[in-house]
Amino acid sequence: MGHVPSDLQCRAPGFPVNAGYDAFTAIPPTPELDLLNRLKDELPRVWDGEPFDAITFRTALEFVKARKPRGLYVSLGETDEWAHAGHYAAYLDAAHRADTYISMLWNLLQSMPEYRGSTTLIFSPDHGRGEAPVQWKDHGEKVPDASTSGWRSSVPTHEPLASGRTPKP
Repeated sequence: MGHVPSDLQCRAPGFPVNAGYDAFTAIPPTPELDLLNRLKDELPRVWDGEPFDAITFRTALEFVKARKPRGLYVSLGETDEWAHAGHYAAYLDAAHRADTYISMLWNLLQSMPEYRGSTTLIFSPDHGRGEAPVQWKDHGEKVPDASTSGWRSSVPTHEPLASGRTPKP
């Protein structure tokens, strides 16, 4: 969901791809998905290939609820777009929303028996950024420290039982 790196841009069976402003049609329509697809078409396009993260994220949630996939890749791009534009406040707002989205996804997954207690969630940026006050807007080979980035994960806090049941904490 979102911008798909070239090495993941396959259309393999069972691995639906939804990128940019394309309508998502890999699952049966729901009122929420219908609205999201309409918004992709109707909202102003600030960036050529990158919708607002809310659209990408909520489309991914609909997919998770409908298909309960074993794996999911979601690319949120607002922080990168706002940084390149030099809009620091919007960059921070987008980072805060991304943090909220990760929490929402984790809570959804933990509310579903298929995922509860047995899911690992990994969050990673695709690259680092340069340092303030100017180079924070860029990344790439010519920007010092841009190859450095952090990552986070959330994993169950206990081991599953041999039977596949998970003990209560």
